[in-house]
Amino acid sequence: MKVTLFTKPEKYTVKEVIEYLKRHSEKLTIYPGGVKDPFPKQPYNESPDIIISYLSPWIIPSKILKRTKLWNINFHPGPPEYPGIGCFNFAVYNNEKTYGVTAHIMDKKVDTGKIISVKRFRLLESDSIYNLSMKSYDEMFSAFLDVMNFVLDRKELPHCTEKWKRKPYKRNDLEALCKISPRMSKKEIAKRIKASTYPDMPGAYIDLSGYRFEHDPDNRVTRKKQLTSKKRGYGVRILGISPDIWISSAALIEDGKIIAAAPEERFDRQKMSNAFPNKAIAYCLDRAGITINDIDYIVMSWNPALHIKSASMRYSKPIRWRGEYLYSTPSCLLNQFYSSDPKHIEQKISLNGKDLSLFFINHHDAHTANAFLLSPFEKAAILTMDGRGENETCLFAKGKGNSIKKIQSVMMPHSLGLFYGAITEYLGFRPDSDEWKVMALASYGKRDNKYYRKLKSIITLKKDGTFELDLSYFTFYLFDRQHTMYTEKLIELLGPAREKDSKISDRHTQIAVAAQQIFEEIAVHMLNHLHAATGCSKLVLSGGCAMNSVFNGKLLDLTPFKELFISSCPDDSGTSIGGALYLYNCILGHKKRHFQQHNYWGPEFSNKEIKEVLDKHKLKYTFHKDIEKITARLISEGMLIGWFQGSMEFGQRALGNRSILADPRQVKTKDIVNKAVKYRETFRPFAPSVLEKYTKDYFETSGGNSVPFMEKVCKVKKDKKGLIPAVVHIDGTGRLQTVSEEMNPSFYGLISEFNRVMGIPVVLNTSFNINGEPIVCSPQDAVRTFFSCGLDCLVMGNYLIFKGK
Repeated sequence: MKVTLFTKPEKYTVKEVIEYLKRHSEKLTIYPGGVKDPFPKQPYNESPDIIISYLSPWIIPSKILKRTKLWNINFHPGPPEYPGIGCFNFAVYNNEKTYGVTAHIMDKKVDTGKIISVKRFRLLESDSIYNLSMKSYDEMFSAFLDVMNFVLDRKELPHCTEKWKRKPYKRNDLEALCKISPRMSKKEIAKRIKASTYPDMPGAYIDLSGYRFEHDPDNRVTRKKQLTSKKRGYGVRILGISPDIWISSAALIEDGKIIAAAPEERFDRQKMSNAFPNKAIAYCLDRAGITINDIDYIVMSWNPALHIKSASMRYSKPIRWRGEYLYSTPSCLLNQFYSSDPKHIEQKISLNGKDLSLFFINHHDAHTANAFLLSPFEKAAILTMDGRGENETCLFAKGKGNSIKKIQSVMMPHSLGLFYGAITEYLGFRPDSDEWKVMALASYGKRDNKYYRKLKSIITLKKDGTFELDLSYFTFYLFDRQHTMYTEKLIELLGPAREKDSKISDRHTQIAVAAQQIFEEIAVHMLNHLHAATGCSKLVLSGGCAMNSVFNGKLLDLTPFKELFISSCPDDSGTSIGGALYLYNCILGHKKRHFQQHNYWGPEFSNKEIKEVLDKHKLKYTFHKDIEKITARLISEGMLIGWFQGSMEFGQRALGNRSILADPRQVKTKDIVNKAVKYRETFRPFAPSVLEKYTKDYFETSGGNSVPFMEKVCKVKKDKKGLIPAVVHIDGTGRLQTVSEEMNPSFYGLISEFNRVMGIPVVLNTSFNINGEPIVCSPQDAVRTFFSCGLDCLVMGNYLIFKGK
C-alpha cells in the first residue's frame, strides 16, 4: 500500500503517525511543511493508494485528490461543531463542556467532506487553548489508529452519521475574535484573552490609531499558577527524584505529562541501586533537550522535616561547620514552633540569576499521587502499603479531581511490607528484593495450614481498619541494630530459619503460603474499611505491597470494589513520578491530569545507533524490514529471543521493549529459560503476554480485559492450560500482560504474527536480564547479556544477530 502523508514537521503526535505508517505501508512519502511554506510540486505526478492529511498546513488541491486510488483522509483537531481555522479558540471562548476530533474524507474545501469518525472528550472550564490542543492531539492519534485498522484491512471505512454543523471558520474570523475594544466589558475582554492566549503565538490585541498592542500573558499570570517557557512553549517543568530509598529514579514532567523517567540502576548497572540518580537525571534532561536551568521545580519524595522535627536538640544545636545550618536551623525552628507534622518543605536556591525551588514531600503522598493521578478515575479510594515512609506504613485516602484527602494512616512499627520482608528473610531470601520468590513459592502449598494459624496469632486486626503486629517477634523497627528483621521468638514459633541457598523443604513452602494468606487478610481488612469510609466503587493501590500481583488478581473478588487501577511502578521507583505529580496537582493546584497509557519513558535507540554498536563489536547481523514476522517464526521454532525495541520501560517488569521471549507451548521452555538464561530458582514462573482481545478466551479476569502492566495474576482457563504450559504456574495461574496495538504496535505485531502462524495469541515474556543484574538499557547492555547466557538470538530494532558464524 502506497501512502502519501501531508503534515507539519515532527511535533505533537506526528512522529508516532510517521512511525506507524512506516511499519504498515509498502511505500511512504512524507511532505512536511509550515504555514508559510509553498505547496510542493511532486504530488501532482503521484498516484498513491491513500493520501492522509495530519496537521497539514496546506489545503490539498482537488487535482491531487482525484489521483488517489482509494481514500483521501484528513484528521481535524476539532469536532463537527468547529471546522476550519481557530477551532480551539472558539471552543474555549464559548466555554464548551465537551470537545472532540474528526476524521473525514477530504473535499476541495477545507473540513467539508464526509465524516467517518468523531471522538469526543470532556472539556474543563479551567482548560486553556494549550491544554485543549494537547488533549486533542492525543485523541487525534487515537482516531488515526482506529481509522487505520479499517484502512489496513481494506475494508469499508467506519460509518458515521454526524454532519458538519457550520461553515468552516476562516482566518478573518479568528482575527476578529482576538481583537479587543475599550468599549468591551471586563468579562468579555477576559474571555477573549483566554480564547487567544497560546505560548509563543500572537494573541489578543487592541488597535489604537493604527498601532497594534498585543496582550502579554506573562505579566498577568502568577508564577505559582503558570510558568511559561519561551523555549518550547511548555508551562511548568518539574523534575521528580527518588534517591536513597530502595530503587532510586528520576522523572521529568511538563504540564503534568510525563516526558521521561528511568531508574538509576539501568545506568549504573547495579540492581536496585539507591545511589543519587545523577545518570537518570541527565537522561531526563537530555531527552527533553533542556538543562537544569530550564527546570522550575525539583521535588523529592521524602520529607526530612518529619525526622528533624523529632530529633534531639543536642544534635541540632551544635554544628561542625556552617554548612550544617541547612539542617540545624530548620530543626531548631520546627521543634520550637510546630505542634503538628509539616506537610512538606520548600527550599529556594538562587543560582545563575534563577531561583530553583526544591520541595520535599511525604513519601506516602508521592505513592498516593502515583496511584490516583495516573489513574483514569475522576474519583477513587486510595490505599498505599509499603515497608515504611518517614513514619507511615499504610495510608488511607480519597482522590477527587486533582485533590487527595488523607483519611488515616498505619504508623511504624506496624508494617505489612516489613512483615512480609521479615518472612522473606526468615525463608533465606533477601528482604526488600526477593519477596517475589516467597509469592511464587506460596503457590505450592496449602492454605489454612498450621503455620498460618501460628502467624495469625501475632496479628491483631483493629476495628478502625488498621492492624497491629506483636513486636516481640520482629526487630525491623530497630533499623541496623539487629542482624535480622525477626527475633528468636519467631524461630520458636515457626522452627529454625532457612539458610541461604539451602534446600527448600515442605515446611518452608507452608510458611510462604501462610505469609501470603496473612498478607491478603490484612489487606482485605483495610480495604473493606476504606470502602465504607469513602463510598467509592473504584480503587487505586500503590506502595511496594501493590507489587503483590497474586493478591491484585483476587482483590475485586475479595472486596466490594468494582474497578482497580495500579500503575506500572507502584514501588519506590515510582515515587519520582508520584512526587512530581503531587506537586503539580495537589500543591500548585493544576487540574490537568494524564491517564497512564504506557510506561515507555526510558532511553530509545535508532537503527543507526544499534548498527554502530554491532559494528564496533564486529558482530555479524542481518537487517529485516519485517522483523516481527521473522521473530515470530524463530519463536515458533523454539528459539529463545532477546527482544530490544523502542523506549525502555519504567518499572520492574519488562513489557515488550526489553524482554526475553519464548514459545509458551512447550513445558520444558520454563526450565530452560530459568536454568540457561535467567540462572534462577526453577519454581519461579514466567509471564504470558496475550493480545488484549483474546484475554477472556485464555484467562479468568475480574474488572475487564486490560492488564497492561503485568500487575495481576489470573487463573488460566482449563481448556487453555495445555496450549500454553510454559506460562502456567503450579496453581494454574499466570501473571499476564495484555498487549494492545495502541500501547505497543511492534510487540502487538509480533504476537499477532505468532498467532497467525501457530494459532496461539500468547508468548512467554520475561525481563531481558540475568539473575542479579538490572534490565538492559542500551544496545551495549543487550549485547553483553546476550553473550553471557543461553539466548539463541538477539533482535535489536530491525537487526537480527545469532551467536557463532
